[in-house]
Amino acid sequence: MTQNSESEDWNDCQPGEIQGVVNSLRRQRRNKQLTQSAVAGTSLVLLFAVALFSLPDFSGNATLNHQVLACREVAQNAEDYVAGRLSNLVKQQVETHLSSCPHCQKHVDALRVRFESDGSAPPVLKNQEFTDVELSLNSELVHLEYDLLLASQ
Repeated sequence: MTQNSESEDWNDCQPGEIQGVVNSLRRQRRNKQLTQSAVAGTSLVLLFAVALFSLPDFSGNATLNHQVLACREVAQNAEDYVAGRLSNLVKQQVETHLSSCPHCQKHVDALRVRFESDGSAPPVLKNQEFTDVELSLNSELVHLEYDLLLASQ
């Protein structure tokens, strides 16, 4: 008797009902695959774009316009910038940074005012042509001495 009562609860499927369920499952699987493919493709495009923009400039140009100086680097070169002792490359990078950083612009303006008002000048480097590397090394030494002097006051 239990078999009859269990079979009585079942109804016949409507025509096309099973095919509709199958089609729905196929659509869901296809949508999931398309979503995964889109995410993977977008990730690859973003990865390629980041890699492309992070590559150095091998065009032979002397300028590195893509390199942006941090505030700390601008502060280290500020005295040499005011005194006009930076290479064109570093000078362009400092000017690019100053055009978008009011904090560093105030620092450079204060240095200009200080040097003009008391007639002094920033510490002078050797009177010769410097490569960018030599200038950077000498500038770091001068700034280190200057920072030590300021810290001792």
